[in-house]
Amino acid sequence: MRHVTTMTLADHHTAEHLLRTAWPSEQTPRQARAWLTGILAKVALPADGAVLVLCELVTNAIRYALPPLQVKAELAGPWLLLAVTDTEAPQPVGPQLDDGEHGLGLLVVASLTDAYEDRTDPAGRHTVTVTMNLGVN
Repeated sequence: MRHVTTMTLADHHTAEHLLRTAWPSEQTPRQARAWLTGILAKVALPADGAVLVLCELVTNAIRYALPPLQVKAELAGPWLLLAVTDTEAPQPVGPQLDDGEHGLGLLVVASLTDAYEDRTDPAGRHTVTVTMNLGVN
């Protein structure tokens, strides 16, 4: 896992952070949670909802897509943009889980975010981007 910061948080302008991993594992959501919590703590922004959203998106990427995985967190004032990029996997052929426990992650994401975008570029890179107002002016 590699963390890259392209701008500093000290100037209170837009700051972008990247987390990249070539081979996501069951540890990746926990690592992403710690990574985002640390970023938000540096600027005293609340992390709970944002961390939950990120964990859901990373878990979906691990479960349904192919590596590599990249997570981007971009801060602009109270606004947080999270983007999770992976490689689009072939659609599953077998039966899908419909047990009341699985498939709720994107509903959680939708309820906690202000905007949601899901796109795949011609090269097969799949990105889910969400925007959240963390409520701090």
